[in-house]
Amino acid sequence: MILSEPTAATHLALDAVREVLAPLSADLRDALPGAADGADPEELHRLRVAIRRTRSILRELGEILPADRADAARELFAHLADATGEPRDLDVSLEGWDDLVGALGPELRHLLDPVRAALEARAAHAHHQLRLVLGAASTSRGLEAWSRWLEPGPQRPADLDVLAQQVGGRLRRLHERLVRDGRRITASSPGQDLHDLRKRGKRLRYLVECFAPLFDARPRRAFLTHLEDLQDNLGAHQDAEVQGQLLRSLAVDVNDGSASATDVV
Repeated sequence: MILSEPTAATHLALDAVREVLAPLSADLRDALPGAADGADPEELHRLRVAIRRTRSILRELGEILPADRADAARELFAHLADATGEPRDLDVSLEGWDDLVGALGPELRHLLDPVRAALEARAAHAHHQLRLVLGAASTSRGLEAWSRWLEPGPQRPADLDVLAQQVGGRLRRLHERLVRDGRRITASSPGQDLHDLRKRGKRLRYLVECFAPLFDARPRRAFLTHLEDLQDNLGAHQDAEVQGQLLRSLAVDVNDGSASATDVV
């Protein structure tokens, strides 16, 4: 917890956090035009990753930042995360469409053309809404203020070693919770439990990657490999859940609102 009179170590910790956040801010701003344009889904993916990594650091180490700056950043990046979620999910569904229907014969795939058209229409609308958010003056002001705040001060060099104890303790607690909750998962667990577990695993991975210099390379790589395997497994389950929900909701669009989501199994 930061006291009212910051210590030298606190100043160094703040500079170190800025040093980690600055490349994420640069990557976010670099991906912003392509994500708004919508021509390349990978640009939106890059934007999402930068947002998620930034939010992970703010969540676990936000008390190092001045309270007003941390609160403004959390609000800004939560807003951007909400705005980018649906268009990214729809992009993934469109990218995986051929794999999804690949086992069907041409005559059956043709019957699904209205579903594909409804999916494309929904994606177009989601991207339009995203462009409005990314092009908003409030978004530009928020990102500009964030970038300016991240500019390093000339008086103190950042020192990541100052963060070792703080980051190590946070990561240890995140890992313990991940293992504890993972052991509680059973075949009857609701999908939300697996989704929450995946988000915690992703947050833990992002923090290890962002603060990589704090950890020995070999155990860090081995740990990240295990985390990535877990995320891949949970991600496949989550993708299936999202696709199922999406197809049920698309049934309403395809049937001009005459079908309910429960009519589609």
